[in-house]
Amino acid sequence: MIINAEVSLSAVVQDSSPFVLYGIMLHTEFSSQILIKRYTDFLRFHEKLCCFSHVQLSSGGKLLDRIPKLPGQNFFTKSTSEKVIQERTKDLTSYVKFLIKIIQNIHNYENKPWAYMIRQFLNLPNIEAKENESASKVQKLYRKYIEGVNKRRLLKIEYQNKGYTSSIEQLPDSLIIYIFSFLGISSLFQAALVSKKWETISRAPILWTKIDLFINKISLSTTTLEKYCKSSMLQTIDFRFNLQISSDAASIIAQTCNPLSLKAALFDGCQRFDDYALAMLAERFCSALKIEISESDLKGGSRGLQILSLAECRNISDKSMAYIGKLKRLENLNMRGCNITDDGVTLLLDKIKALKSIDFSGTSVGIGSWKLLKESHIKNMVLNHSNEIQKDIPFLKNTSVQLIDENFEYELIAVYPLTQIPTSRPFKARSSFTIQRLIYMIQSSIDLKSNQSIQVLCGCTVLKPHYTLQQVQAELWDSSTLILQYRLKSKITHRPTNSWANLPEWTPDNYTQTCMGCGSTFGLFLRKHHCRNCGKVFCNDCSNYRTLIPLSGFTRSPVRVCQSCFIKIKH
Repeated sequence: MIINAEVSLSAVVQDSSPFVLYGIMLHTEFSSQILIKRYTDFLRFHEKLCCFSHVQLSSGGKLLDRIPKLPGQNFFTKSTSEKVIQERTKDLTSYVKFLIKIIQNIHNYENKPWAYMIRQFLNLPNIEAKENESASKVQKLYRKYIEGVNKRRLLKIEYQNKGYTSSIEQLPDSLIIYIFSFLGISSLFQAALVSKKWETISRAPILWTKIDLFINKISLSTTTLEKYCKSSMLQTIDFRFNLQISSDAASIIAQTCNPLSLKAALFDGCQRFDDYALAMLAERFCSALKIEISESDLKGGSRGLQILSLAECRNISDKSMAYIGKLKRLENLNMRGCNITDDGVTLLLDKIKALKSIDFSGTSVGIGSWKLLKESHIKNMVLNHSNEIQKDIPFLKNTSVQLIDENFEYELIAVYPLTQIPTSRPFKARSSFTIQRLIYMIQSSIDLKSNQSIQVLCGCTVLKPHYTLQQVQAELWDSSTLILQYRLKSKITHRPTNSWANLPEWTPDNYTQTCMGCGSTFGLFLRKHHCRNCGKVFCNDCSNYRTLIPLSGFTRSPVRVCQSCFIKIKH
């Protein structure tokens, strides 16, 4: 039944008296299973097994001669040290392999108590039941597979006799293009790898009406981006919060896109997108496409843009307004959070007359350019709050003006390991302030190493960079003041090595000063306690429950858990 067995896994369980869990890998014909044991479990089993050492075996000798040796406990060394764990792992592997040899030769002793003990210790009854179930499933699936093969063969012959297509490769190109039109950009790339025919079809212009690279969804090389920007039907480019986009991408768009088709370009949160990138975007180029463009203002791939969004691009300044002014057909402009002043607005309005909607909230645009704005033909405006502007709003006709206050209150808390004692600091900002902008604000105020970055959380949820403060409060918070936390985030992500043992992430004592259950503040008379199931920190009232947790090695006596974990384990 068991082909091989070894003790190859180990994990230290955090507790008032930390201990080590060992994972026994049992390899069978159909599966591999992990049996979790503590070292004390081996010792207790060995003591009971030695009670049968006098038993005579029919093959000759005593059971004592077959029982492997198990090293005892050393009270002068720490059992959780790496050296002790390595030595015990090696010894326990030898011990388990000897047990497997005994099990494979006890067919005549199946009813003996010592044989029953060994089988129970290695959980063989459950393993054998699962193996038999797996074997019957494999046989059943194989029979279904053979039936399916025969059925498909008969259907293929029947369809061929009726003149039907029996392979997807034989479908007409127009039908495949229709199917591909429902795929996203990443799925389209995967479909192109199936065959040369599909690769050719995936380049059809009708499939490339939009390039969506929102939040680094997929990485495109310069040559690949140039290839797909040449699509004569490309209408929308979505590069929001993509950190790879720079002046190179802007230059490719200007040189290769079809200005008669491209209508929208979204560069929100692209931190490498600066004044030079905008200069390249608005540059005049003879289009690389074989199309006739008679209008002089459309000599450039982006000259036909109607929507341009540059929200939270911190490197955009007044200088860019001169370049944006070259996009004569621009109707919707979003400059929220950019470094724009009244001088830049004046420069823009002198060049573009087609603007219908603007967003200058979070910039330095104020009352200085208000006279030009209200005399323009712009129908929708989002501006910073000003008492003088607010007085003029009732007298405006056919114009909608929204004023954004800088009075959104939130609290920011640095947590371990950035600080030993978490402290809360109140802040005010606009409600459209993004998490990405908040991260850059935090990083500019602290010293970070090259391999470190900041992560912002609301409760236990890691926030994405495009979220706004208002969105976070509406979706993840209540009506009270929004509280955010920030901590260090390693750029190297890895899978937890102890996931096999179902061990919780042990929260350090200095991570929090309040109970994670009721919110009470810890002090001299309110001690911190850890839940052995989830690893979080609670007060005594919130963790005053006791239960066994076999999957985490707590099998000898009930241990402390919180109320929610107690309910989960019991039910």
